[in-house]
Amino acid sequence: MRAGLFFVRDSHHNVQMWRLCIILIGSLFAACVVGAPVYKSKDEFGRPVFSDEGTDDTEEIEIEEITTYPSQADPTFKSRRQSREAQAPDVNYTKLDIVGPPDATVRDNAGNLELRFEVVPAVGANHQLELMMDGEFHRILPGPAPIVLQNVDRGTHSFQLKVRDRLTRKVIDAGPAMAITLQRYHRPIQKAN
Repeated sequence: MRAGLFFVRDSHHNVQMWRLCIILIGSLFAACVVGAPVYKSKDEFGRPVFSDEGTDDTEEIEIEEITTYPSQADPTFKSRRQSREAQAPDVNYTKLDIVGPPDATVRDNAGNLELRFEVVPAVGANHQLELMMDGEFHRILPGPAPIVLQNVDRGTHSFQLKVRDRLTRKVIDAGPAMAITLQRYHRPIQKAN
């Protein structure tokens, strides 16, 4: 029975020691952050006590300054990638054209429209190719491969290619706009008698 009591008492003592250690570490950390001096003394049982108030029987502890690094939100901070991109030469696109469909009028009752592109030179690693439809962003293109737009409303639509810088989101270049008319079967609404 005594061994059991000793274990419980020892366990309770260990919990108190852990709590004290956590409090001390937290105090030291807070003092490091604030930059206030930290003083060390001993209590009546000989255990170390840390405080931000000095007395005659305390000694001041020197705490090293915490190493800090600038965040990426800091406008003066430039990552290696940003520096590399800033040094990359600008790409001059000689062609950003929509070359298909061959006719400006397409008839498709399902509203499917296949677009083909010509981009010279190839899109740079720091750039992205975007398709604009009726003056609004429509989608990012993975490259100049043909795409099929589905269920496009009937009527005349304007399409254009733009190249945008991935990092700054600035438009690098834009191709000419192409107007394409999509004709779909229209069923008139019949009036009930």
